[in-house]
Amino acid sequence: MEATRSLRWLLLVVLSVGLAGCGQSYAQGMTKICQSPLEAAAQVAAAPDAPAKATAAALWVSEHVTNAEARQLFGELAPLAPEQKAQKVRSAAAQVGIASCPLAEIWAPQS
Repeated sequence: MEATRSLRWLLLVVLSVGLAGCGQSYAQGMTKICQSPLEAAAQVAAAPDAPAKATAAALWVSEHVTNAEARQLFGELAPLAPEQKAQKVRSAAAQVGIASCPLAEIWAPQS
């Protein structure tokens, strides 16, 4: 009986945590993607080389962006050239009213 109660409690906690992430809007997800170089600065700085830094930033995004559409857009960036990544992220950010995207600035700084 106690084990069943514990399992129910655990299931409730897991579902609650999972559902909390479901509430992230596309705009909120895009904000997190754009701000990821700033938000993940400590993890990125601790990485030993450029590939590890990119992995650290991508891991941060995967942990903090829960909106499916924003996650899909982020996944679509991988095969693109830096300028194309920047263009795609800037365009998506502009569509939701985000004026500045530090992530895009890394790939293709605007002067």
